Amino acid sequence: MPVYFDQQGDLGIATWQANADAPGIPCCSVSLGSYHASSRVRELFGELTAAVADFHRRTSAIEGATPAERLSAFPYCSECKSPEAEEIRHLLGQGASVEQIATTPNGLPLSCCRVRALGAFVQSDTPQPTARR
Repeated sequence: MPVYFDQQGDLGIATWQANADAPGIPCCSVSLGSYHASSRVRELFGELTAAVADFHRRTSAIEGATPAERLSAFPYCSECKSPEAEEIRHLLGQGASVEQIATTPNGLPLSCCRVRALGAFVQSDTPQPTARR
């Protein structure tokens, strides 16, 4: 999954490519004048290129590895862009079964961005002292 640096006129373009057959996806571009004149610009351009390429690596691996039948158990998470949904797709892509993901009574994953916890009730098995008046 390499990143290529192409020059088009006075513009430098970083392009990420999943494999040799896949089309290139532009990550970012920079003015070549500023790129060659400033080491800080080169450093920041390299950091931005790496961050965007890492994003594409993560999302392409998740899309390719997540079986549709497992993801269909969580229809809201299949198209959601939240970090919580990305985590669920990642878990399913790593081989987790639907039963291994904790869910609410209505079937949403507990980590879903649509789930809001309002409180928790704990029942203790140990006897509690009675209140004195």
